[in-house]
Amino acid sequence: MSRQEVDEEGNIWYLFSSESNTFQHLKVNPKVSIQFAHVSDYNFLSVNGEAEVSSDKETIEKYWNKMMEGWFEKGKEDPRIRVLKFIPFEAKYWDNKTNKLATVFKVALSAISGQSLDIGREGKLDF
Repeated sequence: MSRQEVDEEGNIWYLFSSESNTFQHLKVNPKVSIQFAHVSDYNFLSVNGEAEVSSDKETIEKYWNKMMEGWFEKGKEDPRIRVLKFIPFEAKYWDNKTNKLATVFKVALSAISGQSLDIGREGKLDF
């Protein structure tokens, strides 16, 4: 799935298929965790929240784009299209102050020496 928007309230929007494993899982449990990564800088974000699923035509129209055509052969009218609104309630981040190579070196040095080195920042964000 590809993120369509993060709205003013912090909700994250997606279009996806009712035939997907994600849809089947959400029918059982609407609790969701989403991870974002900027791997080259070793920065990571993990967001926990709850999902709401709909087939609202206006929202599908709002988020429809060329990329979606590859997934839904019948276009915007495809009955399999679902809208996922992800409502976050907690997030954790890991933000390194240095590049990937320096971080790997610091982790290795810390493991060998037993010293606690400043590898980066981490924290929690509450909504």
